[in-house]
Amino acid sequence: MECVLCLRQSESRVCGRCMGKLNSYLADVQVFRQAAGGNLVPSSGTDRRGSERGLGVRLDALDFVAGLDILPTLEDWERDWRSFFGLTAFGPASLERMRAQQSDCDPIAVRLGGCIRFLQQNLQQACDKHPAIEDFAAELHGAWRQAQAAADAQPRTSWRVTCPADTDDGECGRQIRISGEDFDGTVVCRACSTSWPVERLLRVVASSQQADLWLDPEAASRWFGIPARELRRWAQSGRVRRANGRYELHSIRATISEGVGA
Repeated sequence: MECVLCLRQSESRVCGRCMGKLNSYLADVQVFRQAAGGNLVPSSGTDRRGSERGLGVRLDALDFVAGLDILPTLEDWERDWRSFFGLTAFGPASLERMRAQQSDCDPIAVRLGGCIRFLQQNLQQACDKHPAIEDFAAELHGAWRQAQAAADAQPRTSWRVTCPADTDDGECGRQIRISGEDFDGTVVCRACSTSWPVERLLRVVASSQQADLWLDPEAASRWFGIPARELRRWAQSGRVRRANGRYELHSIRATISEGVGA
């Protein structure tokens, strides 16, 4: 049997290695939220143009600390699992968690902590039986990456683009990975050896209907100003293309142009 997440040989539907990673992602989100609280103000001498937006605060950290986006995503999965496994409904269960805490506690921390504990406690049976465990894994990984960025625990987000260089056989089409550290520099396509200034490559791909630009959930959300959970709904309904936790730019743009998300 193959693990449905990593496709390695496994004795179970989800291998122990992948389940361990999912459990670690859930635990990390809480740790990153605490760290993000100290990152609301950009450090001096650091370029935060992408997340500061002239307000003098880190909006990615502020959103995370406020519980925006990531918390609704995880709570959506708690609702789903409770329904699928026939457990106590989300509303009564979450209310009981709130009552168990002191009144002066951070309500977002209580909600996030309770949701994460539930997901961790039911992770084994979800890996064994839930039909959408691949979607959960992809969305959890996206939330984890977003939390990392808000906590400054990782480099900025990354993208994958298909190289639009003209070759004797037509457009190259080889995927190129771009990280935030590359943005002011150049990248080289391993297939056709074309050297691209990153900013120009992104402009060319964004204007081309043939080349793909795959964005992390955070980057896609920021690019179009659409909540990540809305992008997830569009992907689940087949309106936008999603693969390996990333969204394809042109399919999002087409969906917006058609007014499907309205």
